[in-house]
Amino acid sequence: SAHISENFHSLDFCGKVDGINVPIPHFGCVLDEITFIEIQEKLEKNNVQFLIKPTKRYEGKTVEQTTMFVFEFSGNPLAFKMLEDESKLFK
Repeated sequence: SAHISENFHSLDFCGKVDGINVPIPHFGCVLDEITFIEIQEKLEKNNVQFLIKPTKRYEGKTVEQTTMFVFEFSGNPLAFKMLEDESKLFK
């Protein structure tokens, strides 16, 4: 059977986004609202621990977004992001 290591490297929380410490580096993806909510519900249903719970950031601003962070099985942080306006992703 497969074994998942518990020997993870410590994270560097040198990134601060809208007042929230985020792990650097991390892999992230931008999702539409339906997919974001589906993934959030699956994570919650399976009791996956959030590194950062689903949080709305930059509320009322052009780059308003909701993000959540979890660990994948090797201990790497994954970021899921949903923007109010995807065209503003790199603004």
